[in-house]
Amino acid sequence: SFFRHILQKHKQCIYPWNNAQCTSLFIDFNGIIHQQAVQITTQMRQPAPLIYPYIMQGCFEALIALIRTTHPQSLVYIAVDGSCPHAKLAQQRKRRFLNAWTQMRVCENTFWDSNTVTPGTQFMEELDHFMTKAIPLLKNMFPHINYIYTGSDVFGEGEHKIFAYLKQHTETDHAAQSLHLVYGLDADLILLSLLQSEKHRIHLIRERPQFSIPLGS
Repeated sequence: SFFRHILQKHKQCIYPWNNAQCTSLFIDFNGIIHQQAVQITTQMRQPAPLIYPYIMQGCFEALIALIRTTHPQSLVYIAVDGSCPHAKLAQQRKRRFLNAWTQMRVCENTFWDSNTVTPGTQFMEELDHFMTKAIPLLKNMFPHINYIYTGSDVFGEGEHKIFAYLKQHTETDHAAQSLHLVYGLDADLILLSLLQSEKHRIHLIRERPQFSIPLGS
């Protein structure tokens, strides 16, 4: 993967976060959804509709843990993938049909279909509804932070929503003082962050990868 390549070739770019603070935290939420879905369905082994509430609660708890780790001082922006442009739809359709076919052939985690994390599905509609109720709870827990949630009913992939917002707020952002953290597993985030690096201070944050390369070495 692109991230593995960076780990191997540019190890000086990787360092532990060490409980520091940031100005804003931008979250490509689909990565969290997929992680929690696989983890919880593997543990509970129940049919998908029955397990939806547990996945949503797991996403909420992961979100709280991320906020507590990164200490954003101003903004938490949560972006879920919505519908994407037509060319990307064709690519996604092919990939998701192939994924469904593979799951049927190998009987791999039959309790969860990753295609469920697609705009317009029952799960995504329930998740958007859940998150609209969860945001006020986050506000009570971390009252100094402003929250923006853009769900699957809003056009655009999560990473593009994030950087469209950053681009729109360039003039009001004091780039020398503000530090923006972007959380997500998509390689696009690396390239998009580099493109915005002259206008914003952006760091990418991920869980410590299970590679043999020590961070910060």
